[in-house]
Amino acid sequence: MSSSAGFGNYMLKGIEEIAPLSAVPWDFNAPGWPYLFTFLIVFFALSIFNLWRKWQANAYRRTALAALRNVPRDEALRILPALLKSTAIATFGREPVASLYGENWLSFLDESLPQLKPVPHSESAPAQGFTGTIGRLFIALSYQNFHSLDVSEVDAEKLLCLARHWISAHRRPAHD
Repeated sequence: MSSSAGFGNYMLKGIEEIAPLSAVPWDFNAPGWPYLFTFLIVFFALSIFNLWRKWQANAYRRTALAALRNVPRDEALRILPALLKSTAIATFGREPVASLYGENWLSFLDESLPQLKPVPHSESAPAQGFTGTIGRLFIALSYQNFHSLDVSEVDAEKLLCLARHWISAHRRPAHD
């Protein structure tokens, strides 16, 4: 080997090196990108709009819960019958709700409640809705002077808990 031959493999003389590929462009020139971006913008806009509509549709729930939260317990019990009636009218309309009273009103409240949570302070008894013993207290609050009733703190808390649950979880019956 002579020093004039140069460096490298003599069999590769005349072969040129492969040129590297250019970098992948990030300029979104493919025809599908505008469609994808349009779809994503419409999807997110509709999602935000639906969340806003749901928030607006549940404003009456937030108002009713705030009315119970911002008053003392005795005042909450006093306003409870009218508050539940007005909340039901806001949801179901005046026609089916306004004429309900007594057992029919209690049954209506229970039917529009999808599931009953266990009521606090009664670990052994299953959860009862408005048609249970707490409903009798609710009816008494509706038609008698509040101060003439002897309401225990436990019963008052059970009723208020059930009312808060109904306000936050009630649904239209399946037959509507």
